[in-house]
Amino acid sequence: MIATPNWGSTGNGCAACHTGVNALTATGPATGSHALAGHAAACITCHAVGTTLTTAPSVGHADGNIDVANVGYPVDKVKGSAGASCSAASCHVSPVSTTLIATPNWGSTNNGCAACHTGANVITAAGPATGSHTNVAAHAVVCTTCHAAGTSATAVPSTGHADGNIDVANVGYPLNKTKGTAGASCSASLCHGSTSPVWGTTTNNDSCTKCHGTGTVAGTVTAANEYVVAPSDATATDKGKVSSLAKVGAHQTHLQLFNGLSLQGADAKARCTDCHGTLPTSGSHANGSSAPAFQGLAKTFNSGAGTYPTSYNSGSCSVYCHNPAGSTLNAANAGTGITPSWTNAAYLGDTLKTQANCGVCHKSPGDAGFTSTTVHTPDITLDCAGCHGHNGAAGGAVGKQHMDGIKWGSGNCDSCHGYQAGSWAAAPVINAEGKGAHESHITYLTTKRFGTTITLTPTSDQYASASTTWTNVCGICHDNGLALHKNGTVNVALSTNQAYVFGPTGTVATYNGLPGRLAANDKTCSNISCHYFTTPVWSTY
Repeated sequence: MIATPNWGSTGNGCAACHTGVNALTATGPATGSHALAGHAAACITCHAVGTTLTTAPSVGHADGNIDVANVGYPVDKVKGSAGASCSAASCHVSPVSTTLIATPNWGSTNNGCAACHTGANVITAAGPATGSHTNVAAHAVVCTTCHAAGTSATAVPSTGHADGNIDVANVGYPLNKTKGTAGASCSASLCHGSTSPVWGTTTNNDSCTKCHGTGTVAGTVTAANEYVVAPSDATATDKGKVSSLAKVGAHQTHLQLFNGLSLQGADAKARCTDCHGTLPTSGSHANGSSAPAFQGLAKTFNSGAGTYPTSYNSGSCSVYCHNPAGSTLNAANAGTGITPSWTNAAYLGDTLKTQANCGVCHKSPGDAGFTSTTVHTPDITLDCAGCHGHNGAAGGAVGKQHMDGIKWGSGNCDSCHGYQAGSWAAAPVINAEGKGAHESHITYLTTKRFGTTITLTPTSDQYASASTTWTNVCGICHDNGLALHKNGTVNVALSTNQAYVFGPTGTVATYNGLPGRLAANDKTCSNISCHYFTTPVWSTY
């Protein structure tokens, strides 16, 4: 019994009866299950009309009985007999069907998600085990990722959640969806790209193409077709197949090399990781973020000798691939579009090798302000492959392509060919006969000819310099004219120093041979003191 106030006291309203263990709280009397978060509503939600926390009770309420309406509880229940369950309460209906969830007994301590999500709706790491909650790995996230704030697998639900409706926010699902009507798709969900599977369905697609790219049966994605994992747009018809859709953009340009600028790397995964970082091994990466995590060629150049300061901002990226002149190379030669927009279909014109196209990433011969430490031909339309290994198109030897992170050309002495002893066998091939007997000559000249060891240093030696290194090694056979270096022709101008000439004064040492020919009797030298007799044929490795 509740202590009855003395006649004539001023106690009135709810507090006149609900004191002590029945003290009023925000959820009602502190007895039974009143204090559970799901019951944190006005008294009138469950009790008879005229009963609130702030108004005097109705005549019906004042009889001391428990007046509960519309929630499956016996109406006008005799006082002191509480303990039944609200088995028909609309709050307890399954959110994914019309089946009632077993209602916990009044007064039990069961709270939070497990109070409702039991049996077929049991809470798992991904939420209730219904629909697509557990059959899709990407859904194994906290409830609040998709559901309204205040809803989680560990915290008690919000008041809005307690109405039994499906509260889904920010993923393109109808808000406050009526209970028992689940089954729509999240068509606008950031996680699903432009297309969403129907809730509750499964797919046997490859793990990546379950959500994005071209739907491909599991196990059929190979190194040759990995471009299918990225979104594509059939309406993109320009040279690079760049889409105006932000989720598509230049994905296929990078993966399928439509613009013909590089064949670097046979495996498309390398082209994915350069921009996206380490690839995920499960679907849990679906968080709607498009911010890249640059690595590899995107930020490393010159065979790992330098790091480019990459950035991504408002749909544009700054990476080594689009500005090979940047960072510690030659910033003065930066191009006109070194931070391209992801959706810019007009970034390069369809006729690839033009002054304008090449100038987008870097200045080149013919551009105002172009600078170089070496002599260049005056026009980009001429041959570049002799030194740089590319002409603005696909092809070239492996490791010597348009964008490979190596500063070909006006870099080190061994950027285009071998230099010191031991480097020629694995040196880039400029022309088929270029390696020849270089190894033998360099070994002799650097260790025996002058009685002391000469050290070749490709990173600091300069072509046609007056240094002892150049004069006593390379300069014995090669000319010293900068204009003849890297012009596509092997220029040999044997030293006129009489010390290297075999014969009387006035005899001229001569090189006999034409570049590009591999005939067995070709490429010999005449009147060279080094050989004394018949000159051996310049050979290939």
